[in-house]
Amino acid sequence: MNSQLEEIFQQLIQFQKTITEYLETDAINEDQMQCLFHKLNIHDPNLPEARPVLDMFLRMLCYLNIAMSNSNNASIVQFMKTVEYFLPTFKKAIDNYREVNKLFNDKEIFRLFKYHNPAILHLFHQGLLKPPLANYTIENYFITEMYYFSKSFTSANITKEQYNSLRESNIHSIDEISHIIRSDNAILFQEYFAKTNLDVNSEVPECFYEINKELSKNERKLSMLDYASYFGSLDIFKYLLLNNAEISQFTPIYAVIGGNSEIMHILEDSKVIFTSKCMKKAIKYHRNNIFNYLHETIGISLEKEHIKSCLKYLNFEALYSIVNNKPDFLTDEVSKLFILQYAIKYRVPKLAVYFAADPSIEINKHFGKFNRSLLTKAVINYQSDTVIALLKNPKIDINFTAHIF
Repeated sequence: MNSQLEEIFQQLIQFQKTITEYLETDAINEDQMQCLFHKLNIHDPNLPEARPVLDMFLRMLCYLNIAMSNSNNASIVQFMKTVEYFLPTFKKAIDNYREVNKLFNDKEIFRLFKYHNPAILHLFHQGLLKPPLANYTIENYFITEMYYFSKSFTSANITKEQYNSLRESNIHSIDEISHIIRSDNAILFQEYFAKTNLDVNSEVPECFYEINKELSKNERKLSMLDYASYFGSLDIFKYLLLNNAEISQFTPIYAVIGGNSEIMHILEDSKVIFTSKCMKKAIKYHRNNIFNYLHETIGISLEKEHIKSCLKYLNFEALYSIVNNKPDFLTDEVSKLFILQYAIKYRVPKLAVYFAADPSIEINKHFGKFNRSLLTKAVINYQSDTVIALLKNPKIDINFTAHIF
């Protein structure tokens, strides 16, 4: 790795660490928030150079906040405080961009926060976000099903007002068994277990306002063992195993997300297979110690798809580890093109600009069903620095026509 790329990686890793440390703070005040914004150079979002940094900051804030929600509920409070504090400046910046550059439109704002439902709801209430047209169309198409869901509030003995109250004050289920598992209180769990005569393979009740979509996928309900794995509840996990609870194909995935190393070791001793998908979840949830363990100890190989996950979820520490362990990813032309393609798609301008200047890359290659070039993708994603870098590349073909919309 040359010195220029090394410097870029160190800057990106520091960016990641700064936001992580901020969310791990026990209590956040206005001075700390101002300090963070100045440190990341986003104190004035109206500056054109602040826009790509602000974009990455908001997305990483969402990713890390969701990732930390299973171990630190305070991080949700920190997140919402940060969004609330930033709203006046953010609104001013959005209005300015809409008037001058036509950036940060409703679709763009939705894309920034799409993984964080409480943030979307908050921005909607503040008048900063309107439902995207696509979602509006879907909602109208499924109006009958949505009406049925609305009627289900009555059968569940819960009003819409009560549901809104639950949604605004909780990020996980308030159901008794779910709360006991999250608290990892083995004594309460055994008492509840005896009182209700639960089956060890029972599923936890579904929660509509769960902040993490990993726990609220309609096609798959979670067993108590998987739920304990997700929240790193070691004592309850051991109790369930001792009582012959079944380990599912999803248990190792939830164990990786939960980040409890002892649960990981128990599963390993039980000959549970960890797959490449576990690596992707470790990347997504910024479980970098587990990511390294899966590669170095369990022996899961590093793949280009892991690079894609790193760029999507802005996990630069894991990405740095991958390219250091697989230096051919930085010399092979196909791999470098792969990095550039996804650095543009997931809006990581520092890496995109670096690889866009590489004369060995097939810079005019086209991708996807619309046969779009890298230049077209950079334009669509509002990446002015990357567009300039691509135009400076002597190999660029600016005359190729492609569908933009």
